Amino acid sequence: MAFVNKSVVFFMLLAVLHVSMATATVYKVGDSAGWTVVKENKDYYKNWAASKTFKVGDEIVFEYDAKAHDVIEVTKEDYNTCTVSKSPLHKFKTGNDTIPITVPGHFFYICSVQGHCHAGQKVDIRVPEDKSSKNKSSEVPSASPSASPSAKPSGGHSHSETPAPAPTHNSAVALSSMGVFGMLAIGLVALAF
Repeated sequence: MAFVNKSVVFFMLLAVLHVSMATATVYKVGDSAGWTVVKENKDYYKNWAASKTFKVGDEIVFEYDAKAHDVIEVTKEDYNTCTVSKSPLHKFKTGNDTIPITVPGHFFYICSVQGHCHAGQKVDIRVPEDKSSKNKSSEVPSASPSASPSAKPSGGHSHSETPAPAPTHNSAVALSSMGVFGMLAIGLVALAF
């Protein structure tokens, strides 16, 4: 009987792992270029974002030299003019910032270093509303703005009903290795007992 219980737990963990891998994607902003000024292509990040389909549950990762760049979440108006208001939505400065996408919307990020945004170091992330979860909208928690590196995009952006094009998964990671190893460790512990 103990073997049957352990087997059920193991297969349940595998099912959860499979669902997690199928639904979450981690996108490194700019792929191999990372977050920097791409001098030869001012539209680099615009084209990068247009080639992805972001959804709630995904994560975007900004990797950059923290001595030379930053990541500031701004309003659409500030994005268009490459300005940072006195109260930006979020500031990130670690050089390796992971931002979970918790709500649908349109999110705007720029580098505030003088001249970088005008040179193209800005990206807008469109997260369409999932039509299948419209009835569950009351279950989606709203994120409040925070200036910490673990801040989540706020819901106070202009929303886009236009879905983004299909993703290219050449650099997207389906699930963080920490999550995979954590699930496997739980499964092994469950089997041991």
